[in-house]
Amino acid sequence: MAKMDQTANSTTATKGGHRMNQIATIAPPATVALALPEDIDFEAWVNLGRGIVTQRRQADWLMADWFAHGTKHFADREQVQLMLVQMGVDQKRIAADAKVAERIPEGWRSDKVSFEVAKEISKIDDPAIRQRMIVQAEREHWTSRKAHHHVVEHKAATGSLLPEDDDETRQAVELIRCWNRISPEAREYAYALMEIAAGKNYAPIDEDEAA
Repeated sequence: MAKMDQTANSTTATKGGHRMNQIATIAPPATVALALPEDIDFEAWVNLGRGIVTQRRQADWLMADWFAHGTKHFADREQVQLMLVQMGVDQKRIAADAKVAERIPEGWRSDKVSFEVAKEISKIDDPAIRQRMIVQAEREHWTSRKAHHHVVEHKAATGSLLPEDDDETRQAVELIRCWNRISPEAREYAYALMEIAAGKNYAPIDEDEAA
């Protein structure tokens, strides 16, 4: 059987008295994949990874800035929503990301601080403290979890921990209020179970295993 390729049947045409073969090429479907040579060395592999991480972080900021601009300049919300659906973009998430872009201006950003870390820091109301945290996050290589802990500690210290401004905070508030109602003995027991859950990447507590 003849080997198949990605070209259509050839047709013949004439131009200036000469015969020409016209080959219509069928474009393959777009795919996203990274082909690496088998003999790539470790240093080159690491440098490639760093470049990909940087590109991803830049893309998050570009998307956030793009949508923040759109919400300011285009008043047709229905058309914007339809566009997001067609693009497969989560409207709630991109709107939240746009708020991050507004609260963390371009001059504060660093390719060494992920968008997820900046999103946590953006929950701080005081702009000066947000800026200081961004600098600290870059210096200390914060993860999003570490940034979250710093933000929670700051809010607890300033008495602003409990405003129910998002789903995660509302759930945390419910947990705190339940914690405050139970006895010290129950707290001690629950704390031991939560430590187990934390060691499993904060997985749900298995009641049968805990019994």
